Amino acid sequence: MCGKRLCPAFTLIELLIVIAIIALLCAILFPVFYAAKEGANSAMCSSNLRQLGQAFAMYASDRDGWFPSPGGHRTLLGEIGSGWIQNDGPGMGKDNGGIWPYVKQRGNGGMSNVWGCPHALPGPPWAYSPGQNYIMNDYLRCWHPGEERIYPFIKWNIPLQVEAYACGICPDNLIVSSSGIILLYEGAQHSSMHNTSRPGSPFFNTGASATPPLCKDMPQNYHHGRGNYLFCDLHVKALHAGETWTAEDQPAFEKYNGPGYNECKTLAAILDLGGDYHGSAEESMWNPRIPSVVYP
Repeated sequence: MCGKRLCPAFTLIELLIVIAIIALLCAILFPVFYAAKEGANSAMCSSNLRQLGQAFAMYASDRDGWFPSPGGHRTLLGEIGSGWIQNDGPGMGKDNGGIWPYVKQRGNGGMSNVWGCPHALPGPPWAYSPGQNYIMNDYLRCWHPGEERIYPFIKWNIPLQVEAYACGICPDNLIVSSSGIILLYEGAQHSSMHNTSRPGSPFFNTGASATPPLCKDMPQNYHHGRGNYLFCDLHVKALHAGETWTAEDQPAFEKYNGPGYNECKTLAAILDLGGDYHGSAEESMWNPRIPSVVYP
């Protein structure tokens, strides 16, 4: 047993040195752990999109090669039920139609839900498609009059050609390679319902989402400044959002998004994502080049 004067003790300087070393190790390791976690999230998201891609392939094989529509359309005669995902109402277990018969698995956000990235939020009991944040390219239709006509002017009353609007595409009939046309992408959920639109594009009139300052319907950069995209040939690729449309499309992107564009620019600056929302593609990955489709 040692006396009080013989017992070893740390000085204040030694304690501060130890604390500084621990803080330095944390500063080094935390980004590594975060990167590893985000890498796992991105891999899970890619896997989900590939599974949904296989469901699209099975749907098409049963329908002479045709994909489902990005979403039906409500008219004075009622709802055209032809969307890639349909539901009878809010809550779990309400899915039917579209590619659902080929998947039949839905969790409520997180790792358990093939319909959304791990970044997707759990939905409340009244949410449609709870936990979903994957959206289908709105231009993949037999007929589309362009976003300026659809939103907001005649959204609820498209006459005559409504059946063509609710018709999907046959990838084999495209005059451009299906490997360059986006089928599904990652968006942010609505602020009120914690769910997403079935169709969308960079040219939707966006607004607040459940994860501000992210904008609903707009392609998001969830994974190291990139988002995962499923293409019509069913391959998945991670891209900066701006890499999917051209510089010539940028004025339309800014016009149709309005304040939403500024919010996304702010987020890109905060996260140091660079020019993620500035078009840089050689050719648009949203435009299927169908004569009856007006783009954007």
